Amino acid sequence: MIHASGEWEGIILFGLYTGQRLKDIARLTCHNIDTENEELRFVTAKTGRRMSIPLAAPLLALDSAHSQQYFVPLAAPHGDQMLKNAGVPKAVAMDIIGHDSEVISRHYTHIESNAKRAALRKLPDLE
Repeated sequence: MIHASGEWEGIILFGLYTGQRLKDIARLTCHNIDTENEELRFVTAKTGRRMSIPLAAPLLALDSAHSQQYFVPLAAPHGDQMLKNAGVPKAVAMDIIGHDSEVISRHYTHIESNAKRAALRKLPDLE
């Protein structure tokens, strides 16, 4: 549950569900949101990479007032970690976040114990 309102709710949600850098979140405007195709489109400030990220349901649910505002920086958990803990394949998580190498991706990732337990429960019983 997010305990924020107005533009802060949008900032937090965009940080959580896109995993993008604060500078990129701060630069987002309504022009970066393609509601017809349900995508966020922008060019990263650090690498200049063109990004097109499908919008997660909570981002689509933001009311139109949020999408008309510029966002301001706010620290958020890194999306790479959230995606991997949710069981998203590594290559998909890296592409969504915009990491070009596994080294960078590993640097930002800490797999939660619950995600590891869930993975181990999927192993077959060999008895």
